[in-house]
Amino acid sequence: MNIKFGTEGWRALIDEDFNLSNVQICAQATADLIKTENPTDISPVIIGYDTRLKSDVFAKSVAEVFAGNNIHVLLNNGPVPTPVVSHAVWSDSAAAGIVITASHNPSKYNGYKLKMSDGSSASPKIVQQLETHIRRLEQEPSIKKFPLEDAVTSGLVKTIDLKSPYLNHLNQLLNIDEIGSAGIKIAHDPMYGSGIGYFSELFSGKRTEVKQIHSIKDHDFPGIEQPEPVGKNLELLSETVKHNHYDIGIANDGDADRVGILDENGEFVTPLETFALICLYQLEVLKKRGPIIRSLTQTSMIDRLGKIYDVPVIETKVGFKHIAPLIKHHNALVAGEESGGFTIEGHMPDRDGILCGLIMLDMMVKTGKSVRELIDWLFSIVGPHYYKRIDIKFKNPDREKILQKIERLDIRLMGSEWHDINKADGFKFKLKNGSWMLIRFSGTEPLLRTYAEGRSQEEVDSLLKVAQELITI
Repeated sequence: MNIKFGTEGWRALIDEDFNLSNVQICAQATADLIKTENPTDISPVIIGYDTRLKSDVFAKSVAEVFAGNNIHVLLNNGPVPTPVVSHAVWSDSAAAGIVITASHNPSKYNGYKLKMSDGSSASPKIVQQLETHIRRLEQEPSIKKFPLEDAVTSGLVKTIDLKSPYLNHLNQLLNIDEIGSAGIKIAHDPMYGSGIGYFSELFSGKRTEVKQIHSIKDHDFPGIEQPEPVGKNLELLSETVKHNHYDIGIANDGDADRVGILDENGEFVTPLETFALICLYQLEVLKKRGPIIRSLTQTSMIDRLGKIYDVPVIETKVGFKHIAPLIKHHNALVAGEESGGFTIEGHMPDRDGILCGLIMLDMMVKTGKSVRELIDWLFSIVGPHYYKRIDIKFKNPDREKILQKIERLDIRLMGSEWHDINKADGFKFKLKNGSWMLIRFSGTEPLLRTYAEGRSQEEVDSLLKVAQELITI
């Protein structure tokens, strides 16, 4: 199997395709890419890793390859959230950042994420250049390595703590003391991942309380299918919120660049509602103005907010590798995608699930509203919206058959209520009333994703039924 980068990095099965040899090829290719772009005076590379099986082993092997290429390495001293690495790269102008993580994938996967000097995900152009180096190395392996112990002794590799500068930045971006003195009761689920302890440390000794669950590092993610902060994986968090009368539930995926929110009743807040609230926070609560960048899987509520507050809304393909360049080009106020990954002005152009959990807390403090009251307020402005996503496993031989069936579809045969099809990333079917459904293959795992947003839950269920019929072969 060729090493192939998807929506966010390269992911594969541990000890099968994701093995030391292939990880070292990725590291050598990255080193070659960096040297091609800047052959002299290369800044350090920052390396982090999550709590998955052998993540630390893979990360140390990557450090050895960079050291072998005479590139200085700053290696975090333990598991660390991806946004903490992105922040370090962004704030220190590092040459690049590498995170060994498979994010929200099941436990049998691991992955290799590449962050550029501004902290953003590698763009499609950079990924293409990187894969050119990878193809060459797959044919003629030429890996330069320097044993880690010797690299540390020589000063080429240094072990550091990236957490403190990141937390200091959050304190500058938001009034953490004000949130801490508000007395909010928070249930936090880091899903056994690298976000363990971050909310607890931020509010240690303050009136605001944090109760953690799934807070022991465990690469098997027991009790959940995968560390993705979606409703089906948050049953224990929901019970914790309801039975202990917490004000909010906050969940982060395995590398904490995504967020999932539960209201005070333990009800899941969809990532479309969460992103719309973050936009409302910036526009109405903080009275800021600026462009909003959203993936095509994000909510049409953003378009409505754009019209109300007279700010442009720019749609792009799924993945922060597409979103980040637009953030910089348009000096965006907010940016986000359906998967629960968002960022705001003044932060690096990359997803941050910890920051976005804090934004929800700050919005509660500044408005005096509960999470459910915030959603009701949002709906009073943009109208009610409902959303659901269903992921379907498929067999690789069926992929082309499904694509051909949808490609042949004539939307005129689907009825007068259908408006058009957007094929920029998958197949997004739009209705004349503004509702939509989308069918696309995941860029990170063997899943077919079906999405729908409508004005009622019945409409959403009906749209997803149509999507299911379209992909049945």
